[in-house]
Amino acid sequence: MATTLSPLASRLLIGSWLSQWLLAGVIALVAPIPVRPLVIEKRFCSESQRNAMLDRYRALVLHDRLGIERFRPVILYSVFGKQQSDGLPAASALGLASTAGDGNRLEEMQLQDNHPTALVLRCQQTP
Repeated sequence: MATTLSPLASRLLIGSWLSQWLLAGVIALVAPIPVRPLVIEKRFCSESQRNAMLDRYRALVLHDRLGIERFRPVILYSVFGKQQSDGLPAASALGLASTAGDGNRLEEMQLQDNHPTALVLRCQQTP
């Protein structure tokens, strides 16, 4: 047995849907999603450091997908140079364990100068 809505109830229901869409549009215009660069240092990490970095990266991917924060561009750098993309690569594509070395400090300083608001993701070095 299907229930039918009265004309008044259906108008109120449609009106509430429209008002929710309108409110969502206004909020999107007033409070845009923040966008900032993400700089990822690719170098050899211990397993625990690599896992911590990948966990942090996965959390950032979730923020990006949920629209909490956007990361554009994404810059991967190592002693061999840098790569830039407009989207977040898969965590498996980061290749953190495949690059040895101590990082390219000159490249890091230039990236920080060019992208002062960037979030930098790197292995945490133990003192």
